[in-house]
Amino acid sequence: MPMLIGQVLPVLKNQIQKQLHDTHPGITAIIPEVTLPDLETTKTRQIDPGQPIEELFAAYFQQRYKQTPNAEILDLFKELMA
Repeated sequence: MPMLIGQVLPVLKNQIQKQLHDTHPGITAIIPEVTLPDLETTKTRQIDPGQPIEELFAAYFQQRYKQTPNAEILDLFKELMA
């Protein structure tokens, strides 16, 4: 039965970690603390395809980068759309 990539990667990861610890015995394992956003507070927005393209782009930019696009970004977008 062939090994799947998901089965191989943990083995490689463990081998790399062992090599690092063997090479540098002072290395400590760092376990990141990950927090996920509360799904109940996540807002969804309906997209109205009838909106002007600039407004749709601004909404996308806001969602993707968590900030409103500045005038230079909007000008570049308008230039691309021309």
